[in-house]
Order: sequence, then structure tokens, then C-alpha cells
Amino acid sequence: MRARSCTAYLVALLALAILPTQASAWDGSVAGTIAGIENWGSQARIWLTGTPAMCSQPSNNTSAWIQGTPDVVKSLVATALAAKLSGANVVVFSNNSAGSCSVGVITIYSP
Repeated sequence: MRARSCTAYLVALLALAILPTQASAWDGSVAGTIAGIENWGSQARIWLTGTPAMCSQPSNNTSAWIQGTPDVVKSLVATALAAKLSGANVVVFSNNSAGSCSVGVITIYSP
């Protein structure tokens, strides 16, 4: 009986390990430091030092817009502002959206 429960446990563990996890497909992900933040009230725009392309837009791609619900905008602007003021490194994940780059996630990290 004990061997069966161990085998069942191992099979369940293996199944969890090989099942596909939730994936997020981002059009762009770029690392750097926040060079600027422009607040437009209900939305904001950021760009990184050196103005790298933030998404695969052929033009208008060196900045990315923060849009969404007021809570989403506040949260992402607060994250960008914290990174800017501390000089921290970030990774910005964005997508093409109506002719410009739109921020989905900002991650602050230490190298």
C-alpha cells in the first residue's frame, strides 16, 4: 500500500511539472533604467535611458504608454517613479497597441 501511495504521489508531481503553465506573450521586453515619465492624468508615458525600442512598432517605439483602469495606471506609474527615483534597473514588458507601445508590466530588479 505504501509503494502505491508513493508512486501516485510521484506521478502527480511529475504531471504538475510537465503541464504547461500560463504563458504571457509580450511584444517587447527591454531592460534598463527609467529616463523619463510623462503624466497625462488618465495615462502616462515612460522611456528608458538610451531610448531603446520598447516594442516591435516600426516607428513611435522609443516610449511606452501606461494605460488602463485608474488603479492600473496608478500602480504602474508608482512603480516607474520608484525605479526612476532610486535609479534601479527595470524590465518593461509591452505590446503593440493602436500604433504605439503599451506597458503591461514593469519589474524592478537588482543585477
